[in-house]
Parts: sequence; structure tokens; C-alpha cells
Amino acid sequence: GTDWTRSTGFAFETTSDLVAPDGSSHATKLTGDGTPTTQRYIFDNAVSLPTATTTCCISCYLKPGTETVVQLFGAIGTFGTTVWANFTLTGSGSVTVPAGATGVSDTGIEYDSNTGWYRCWIIADSVAAPATSTLALCFTDNNANAVRNPANASSNYFYIWGTQSEEGAFISPYIETTGASVARNADDLQYGPENYSSVCSI
Repeated sequence: GTDWTRSTGFAFETTSDLVAPDGSSHATKLTGDGTPTTQRYIFDNAVSLPTATTTCCISCYLKPGTETVVQLFGAIGTFGTTVWANFTLTGSGSVTVPAGATGVSDTGIEYDSNTGWYRCWIIADSVAAPATSTLALCFTDNNANAVRNPANASSNYFYIWGTQSEEGAFISPYIETTGASVARNADDLQYGPENYSSVCSI
């Protein structure tokens, strides 16, 4: 589970009418109130990155509503002000890294056509050990070129689930945690004879 700190300007609710990627009904719906023009963001309160200057991956699952461009950004205290990207949640998905987001080393987006959810992530180096949070999400009012944490008057909505912060220059499978970080088991890739299309003898 994740605790959140949120700005004013939108409603935050757990919805039971939308299936999350894990099959549960624990997705969260964010809805902008339309006025006034303000920053509309939500920070995680998880502290899971142990040291400064660590290569990290921050990620989340997103599903569009009327808001189809959602921004994921690193918390200032952990990543400074140059880590953000705007994720377009239509078709197979796309990512825009604006010119000022110089702290971003890589991004990615994966679309699950069976569920309609997108997994979105940013790879970046932290600048300090996190004091209170590592990542945040915000409304862009469907602006793929939005600056970091933009002010707008959005009355749109979108869904979030499964945020994760982890060490490493790659994304790994989501692990549900409650109140503390956990170690991830190593992947175990196995091949049987049926996986080989040919046999080579020496």
C-alpha cells in the first residue's frame, strides 16, 4: 500500500468499479476540479531509496480517463528539478521528455491491450537520499510538452495503481509492499527442449 500527500484542486478516491492490473478493485481515480488554475499533483510518502547518487527507476501503472497525458516526476528532495516525463495514454502509448528534463536518462511505456493499463517509468540518478517521497504524478491538461508540475485548470480524470521506486537502471516486476521496502527475488529463466528450434552437435 502507498500513503499519499496531495495538493488541492482534485478529488482522490479508491474506486471499486475498475479492475486493477493485479485483478483487484484497488485502483485509484484522480479527478481535477477545474478551478482555480493550480498545480494538481500527488506525492508518494514511501522512502525506499537508501542513498544519494543512486541510479533509480520510478514507475507506475496508469489508465486514461478524459486525461490522456499524465506526468510522472521525481520528487525535488530526491531527484532535483530536472526529472520528469509526460506519458500519452492512447494507442500503444508514447513518452515526451521536454528539453528541461535533463536528469532523465531513459523512459519507457508498455501497454496491456487486455486490461487497458499502461506501465510507465523513468530512469534517473537521485541527488539525495529521500526524506519524505520519491515520485509524484500530476495533471497536464493533456499537454504532452508540459513543464514540470504544471499549473492548469484541468477537470479531467485518470486512474493510477502500483507505484514503485527501486534501485537500478531498468524496470522490474511490481512488488506490493506495505510500510517498508523489500528485496526482490532474482528472476529464474528456464528453457526446456520444446523451446529450441534446432539442435547443434559438436
